[in-house]
Amino acid sequence: MFSLPSIPTDSLYKFLFIGGLVLMIYSVYTVQNQNTRLARQKFTVDSIRILQRTYFKLDSIVDRAHLINYQDKQKEILDADKLYLELIRKKKDPREIEIIDEQKRRYRAQINENSKRLDSLIKKHTKDVVQSELRSTELNSILDSTESNLRQANAGILLGFLLLIIGGALWYCKIQKPQDRLQSIQLEIAEIELTRTKSTKPN
Repeated sequence: MFSLPSIPTDSLYKFLFIGGLVLMIYSVYTVQNQNTRLARQKFTVDSIRILQRTYFKLDSIVDRAHLINYQDKQKEILDADKLYLELIRKKKDPREIEIIDEQKRRYRAQINENSKRLDSLIKKHTKDVVQSELRSTELNSILDSTESNLRQANAGILLGFLLLIIGGALWYCKIQKPQDRLQSIQLEIAEIELTRTKSTKPN
């Protein structure tokens, strides 16, 4: 038959005790570290969300202002076109027609410029929204990872505590207590022998 060598249980119990203690200390450190990191990341995510809401409100106000400005310019062009047609029908002074024509060209250029600006704002807004959503998603996944690490560290604390208790109890009950009894018996024997030798000694 195959026989296993005997394991020094004293060392095994001490290893369980010390291993549990080390695991518990490391897990407590990890929990503290992860709690700090989690708080910072939650603050960052909340800040990004607040900035997004503020940005959306400001962007909405700017878009409305550009739209109103765009609509006003369109109305002015339509009014100028009506006036232009009226003047042409009445065959008024050609200088007035040129002035109206110039205003019409200027307003149309402004409308085109505002339209381009509005388009670029919409593109920028869309790009910023996508980027902030990606950043928010990335931070949320980091938060989930940190919370998972926190759960693992809490499990490490529990496991370390159990190993500490089991190793300490086994070491004390199976090793230390019998050694204490043995030493107590040896001390009693030594005391008895000492009293015997003293009593047998001639004065």
